Amino acid sequence: MNIRNARLYVLYGLIIAIFAGFVFRLMRYQITDGASYRAQSEKTTIQSTEVMAPRGEILDRYGRVLATNTVGYSVTLQKAAWSSSNQNQNILKITDILAQDGETWTDTLPIGQTKPWAFNPNSDSQIKTLRKFMEQTVDNIPTSTKLNKVTLTAKQKAKYDADEKATADEIMARLIKRYKITGNYTPAQIRTIVGVRYQMEQAGFSYTYTYTFAQNVSLNTVNRLSENGGSIPGILITQQYTRSYTSDSFAPYLIGKVSPISADQWNNTSDPSASLKNQGYSMDDMIGSGGIESTMEKYLRGESGTQNVLINKAKEIVGTEPVKAAKPGDNVVLTIDENLQQIVQDELPVVINQVRAASGGSTLNGADADAGSAVVLNIKTGEILAMASYPTYTRTQYSQEYSTLANDATSPLMNRAIQGAYRPGSTFKPVTATAGMMNGIITPTEKIDKPATFSKYAPSYVGHDDVGAGYIDVETALAESSNVFFNMVADWMYTRGIYSKLESTAAAYGLGKKTGVELPGEHSGSVSGPTWAKANGITWQAADAAQSGIGQSYNEYTPLQLAQYVGAVSTGGTYYKAHIVKEVKSYDNTQTVMENTPQAVSDIKVPSDVLNAIKTGMLRVTESADGTAASVFQNFPVQLGGKTGTAQINNGKNYDGVFISFAPFNDPEIAVAVVVEKGHNGYQTAPVARSAFNYYFVDDQQFTTDPLPSVSSPLPASANTLLP
Repeated sequence: MNIRNARLYVLYGLIIAIFAGFVFRLMRYQITDGASYRAQSEKTTIQSTEVMAPRGEILDRYGRVLATNTVGYSVTLQKAAWSSSNQNQNILKITDILAQDGETWTDTLPIGQTKPWAFNPNSDSQIKTLRKFMEQTVDNIPTSTKLNKVTLTAKQKAKYDADEKATADEIMARLIKRYKITGNYTPAQIRTIVGVRYQMEQAGFSYTYTYTFAQNVSLNTVNRLSENGGSIPGILITQQYTRSYTSDSFAPYLIGKVSPISADQWNNTSDPSASLKNQGYSMDDMIGSGGIESTMEKYLRGESGTQNVLINKAKEIVGTEPVKAAKPGDNVVLTIDENLQQIVQDELPVVINQVRAASGGSTLNGADADAGSAVVLNIKTGEILAMASYPTYTRTQYSQEYSTLANDATSPLMNRAIQGAYRPGSTFKPVTATAGMMNGIITPTEKIDKPATFSKYAPSYVGHDDVGAGYIDVETALAESSNVFFNMVADWMYTRGIYSKLESTAAAYGLGKKTGVELPGEHSGSVSGPTWAKANGITWQAADAAQSGIGQSYNEYTPLQLAQYVGAVSTGGTYYKAHIVKEVKSYDNTQTVMENTPQAVSDIKVPSDVLNAIKTGMLRVTESADGTAASVFQNFPVQLGGKTGTAQINNGKNYDGVFISFAPFNDPEIAVAVVVEKGHNGYQTAPVARSAFNYYFVDDQQFTTDPLPSVSSPLPASANTLLP
């Protein structure tokens, strides 16, 4: 073979190799990867959809998790891929698959599941929303005139009146027609279709808003939907973060919960500024409801991300493209000590039961005791270490028995620590003592001739003492809790025209005004006096001053106010604003977003001799033989000051038991206030305080003050699971 022929063979070989490469590449394009490339070439629609952000965690002061998130799956529908022509059949296909695994789907239509159609009981709010939907969406009555029938046309008036009076059967008939439900459907299937279609409209299902059909479904359900996904266009399975709590019963009134957004919340037509739609929320979002979940919503709520869902000409979802990553919410660190909270929360009902057991069946002695509250406060910072309210509820009860809880006469849904306002009874006497001594009515060492009864304003009011008549000073009056002594001091202030000084002293101690704690629904309370009476249209009587001086009449304060107040008494007038949020950290705990620094309030500076007399009297309450709570704190290793209170309620038919205290005596650190409704006497409530002090000062606590550990990535690796 010559050189020329060899070169030709090489050239031919190269040509054949190149040709074979082209053939192989063409076969790959058309056969091996043909389906993929065809799908890519047919991407004609892009629908933007939201990527859910995880909510920030709620932690106790030592970083112990109280509220967190679990990852699950949601079934969502994409409008661009959803078939409008046979959506009723597809809805039933989806619900049938969900029902096989016991899953539920969103359905707020307040109409029963079977014929004859009837409204569900205890669903007034949902019925109102349904009627509004019929008026505004179905009958297109202008939103701006829905409450002003005068401006409606005659035809609109007739429709409005008809919608307001329509029965469940009439509404169902109209919705069946609206949703074109025809054919051989069972009543149950009809109700399912109507419920889902109604929900889809309420959620604004459109090319702008996806619709979440079901949340937190199991992996088994995801697989079933995957197997049937080809026959149900428009389904996208996305990862979902579900709020979870480490305890079903731990302070639900304090932590709060998250709830779905209602149609009225999302699109508030009467007040657009309050509309969550205008605040960047999706109808599918969850929002904080009650407690810290509500008040710290702006921190806990993350920022949703976005992704593009790619849909081909056949309305098949063929892929997703990330656009903007979701940003997790911030972590909220509370001032609460989880262990102390649990102790106080557990001890409160025990003490209430003990009060009842010791009553001998007498209502005056506490046979009706059934509720109460306790607060533990750091005097030097204003941090709330524990806040208990009883009766309470579990999260399971809330979700399954809400109506029962809401109608319970004992109001278990109420956070009594900030929403309950109680007469303080004799726990108010340090206020009267302070005002009396600082305004020259009495001196710290002066003994006054006290009768056994205060009858100046009989028969409208008569004050009594158990200890009888005799000379007594302010220290002993506090230790023995003399009503007559403080009746006299308050009356002298009133008759000398300086009762306003007593009112201002109470206010300076933080009473009668909201603390500003980061919880919803705080009661302001009221300082009894001519000022309050005038502001509320009540005629002030001379006898009212004497009663007010011992914590009766119109005095009403929350347990949190009482804890803050006794802390102020122990320091000579300075208190720190009560707060329950310690700080806010970034989701990975690497940055401090917000920090609560102690804020001192010093509206009164109590002279040392006045302070010593009051504190010594309160020490005798817990230590001396004549002390009203000495039996509870006998042999307790830490000195503490306290004051009992027996507050008359229900026209003398019952008494609330109240106890306030601080410790250690010489350098106060924490304050405790306890109230037991109809609990007869303050000393009977004091064991709750003893348990709190015992935990704080006596038990061997291994606290950590280390910074919270940083989290490298709170997000799971994958973002979505696609169907099919």
